[in-house]
Amino acid sequence: MALNLKTLAASETGVLELRNGDDTPLTTDAGLPVTVTVYGPGSKAFAAAKAAQQNRLIAKLQRRGGAEESPEAKAKNDADFLASITVAMDGVDYDGLTGRELFHAVYSDPSIGFIAEQVAKFSGDWANFSKGSAKS
Repeated sequence: MALNLKTLAASETGVLELRNGDDTPLTTDAGLPVTVTVYGPGSKAFAAAKAAQQNRLIAKLQRRGGAEESPEAKAKNDADFLASITVAMDGVDYDGLTGRELFHAVYSDPSIGFIAEQVAKFSGDWANFSKGSAKS
């Protein structure tokens, strides 16, 4: 009997439990884990965000005649992408912001850049969205 590949379909979203810069778990005052829910690489939302990210880069390169992207522009582009694939941040406060404004502010802040790095790494790993994954 053949393997039905549809049974291997990735989950649309996954939940990442954030860790501090020193690799300790981030928790709320009540001891609950601080989490970020993101769309995975097999979702339509992820594909749309990736396409938008690439289109912004191509448009910028065409306007500048192929010039390199500045570190600031790359950081903004990366933050835009991560904010686009983020569904929720639980246990987080950042200047009272909510929704996409919150996501973008967190991912844009270089002093807590370890969060954006974790989310980028997590979201690009198909294993985090497999049906058998404890994280999804």
